[in-house]
This record gives sequence, structure tokens and C-alpha cells, in this order.
Amino acid sequence: LLLIEAGVRFHLTNYARETGQTPSGMSVKLRKHLRSRRVERIEQPGTDRVVIITLGSGPCEHKLIVELYDKGNVILTDAENRILTLLRNSKHDSDSRITVKDVYPLGASQTQPLLSAAWLLAKMQAADGGMPLHKVLMRAVPVGKELVDHALLLSGLP
Repeated sequence: LLLIEAGVRFHLTNYARETGQTPSGMSVKLRKHLRSRRVERIEQPGTDRVVIITLGSGPCEHKLIVELYDKGNVILTDAENRILTLLRNSKHDSDSRITVKDVYPLGASQTQPLLSAAWLLAKMQAADGGMPLHKVLMRAVPVGKELVDHALLLSGLP
């Protein structure tokens, strides 16, 4: 069972949670389009907090796009990246809105160069001296608060 928490995480689990009598509209759409599909690829474009799960191939291909930033989103597209259903309508910026029947903007992925000690030192020196380290890192690196806090905990830094 694949558990998806939009904006937070996704993972495989054996936990079977209780469900209501009637499935949500999103569940019905996902079942309709993905029931007999096989996972072909799982990828992360650039350093975006987006995971793309490709199911099926050719004209029957579908993509399940899991956005792991802000409030998050779960988006199902067809072979041409046209949105079939989504958890919530949203806007990425002033030019790209995310709604049913629109084409999902896959080309907008971010790429972050690999971090180095020199780069980190430069960011820390340029930051306001009173700003906590986790805030400096969150502004410098496109990752969420949870990941920054986890990295600081593992490194032993405050």
C-alpha cells in the first residue's frame, strides 16, 4: 500500500486504515485510471520536492505527481501531461495555475548544485548574525523545515 501525505511524505506501508463507506472523488479517479497499470519509473526532476511515478507506457501512460512542498498536492496526468484529477487546485506562480485539463508544467524543475563546505560557510557569513541556523539554511536550500531540522540534528549543530 502506498501512503501519500501531500506536502509531507510518501512511503510503502502495511498499515490498513479505516475508510469510509464511499471513496473520495480522487480515489475513484485514481482507481479508474491506475487499477491495472504497472509502475514503470519513479523520478525526481532536478532538486525539486516533486516525485513523479510513471505508470503504464505509450498512449496508456499516466503520471502520478506528488508535490512535497507547501501544502502539497497529488496530481494524475495522462500521457500528454494533461491533468485528469488533483487533490487541490493551486498556482505555482503568476503564470502557471494547476487545474484539471491544464498541462502540468514538468519543465519548471529546479536544479541546485551540490553543496560544499565553502558554499555553506559563505551563506552563513552573509546571513544576519541574529538569524538561527535553520532559517539561514531554509532560505539558502530548496528543502523543507523537517529536512533542515533533521540534518542539523544529525550534524549536532544547534
